[in-house]
Amino acid sequence: MAELCPSAMPRFSHAILIILVLSLGIATLYFPFLLLEQRIAALSIAVEKVRSKAKAADEARQRLDKEIRTISKILGDKKSTPPMIDVLLELTNRHSDTSWVRSLEIENGTIMLQGYSMNSDNLLDRLEQSPMFDLISIDGPTISVKGTLYNEYRIKVQLAKRPDP
Repeated sequence: MAELCPSAMPRFSHAILIILVLSLGIATLYFPFLLLEQRIAALSIAVEKVRSKAKAADEARQRLDKEIRTISKILGDKKSTPPMIDVLLELTNRHSDTSWVRSLEIENGTIMLQGYSMNSDNLLDRLEQSPMFDLISIDGPTISVKGTLYNEYRIKVQLAKRPDP
């Protein structure tokens, strides 16, 4: 093996020292960039988490807005429609002693009455006099009940909208 001459030793040591100093300098300059890359990666992960939570929050807000619109519509309908007990009382008061209801359906502000009356025209007139009802009409033919003075009737009545308070 060849031995290094004593005069080459300091040059070799100097070269190693220069390489170490340059490596340390490069590492010192690169280290902040490495930290920034790690910080950017951590922030990217945090942003994705926040983004998914923000999306979920926006979807929840949209569902809540829809529910609020539905509730507002229901409350508006409730305010504009008389209470059912008042409707039943008004129907009772408008029927005479010679007529009675066999079937009553109330749906979406429309009342379908089926029953018997000695004078269904008089019943229509009495219903038309009520401020609670609009658009009163006979729904189908009035049929005479065999062997009696009664007629079977079907009347369609629309509930009048109450004015806003």
